[in-house]
Amino acid sequence: MFHRISPTSINLILEEILIQSIMAEFKHSLSYATLDLVFECDDIKIIFNSSFNTYLWFYSSFPLLTINNVMHTNSWITIHIKTSSKRKRGLYITSRKSNNSLINKNYKTCCKILADSIKEAKRLCYDNQISNSTNKIKTTRKIVNLVHGRIPVMQQLKI
Repeated sequence: MFHRISPTSINLILEEILIQSIMAEFKHSLSYATLDLVFECDDIKIIFNSSFNTYLWFYSSFPLLTINNVMHTNSWITIHIKTSSKRKRGLYITSRKSNNSLINKNYKTCCKILADSIKEAKRLCYDNQISNSTNKIKTTRKIVNLVHGRIPVMQQLKI
């Protein structure tokens, strides 16, 4: 079973689950906290130790959350594709500002060339991955799922 979920929405779901569980644990622990020793005692050592323990308990209740955004690097993106994309963006801005048919024609030609080169780069990259793998069917399945943006359900809820 596969679902289309973006990596950012997965991180938001995981972060929300973690925050909810941390807050529930904090509320439960807060019901047992007492500050009687801090306000009733005259001995400074007992007051300090009690308040310091409360301080440590409070900050240990909120652990540091680190949620890594895993960025999948596309190995098919080359320097030439990046420069062509920048050139295409520049042509788009100039064609949008002017009504010159020659600039519009150049922009459309640049788009077509860039799209063809991206398709070819992807094909070469995926063919290279399949030819270098030991389990070609599994690699092909992973590539198809990656291209279609499908993530297995078990990978969605890794905490």
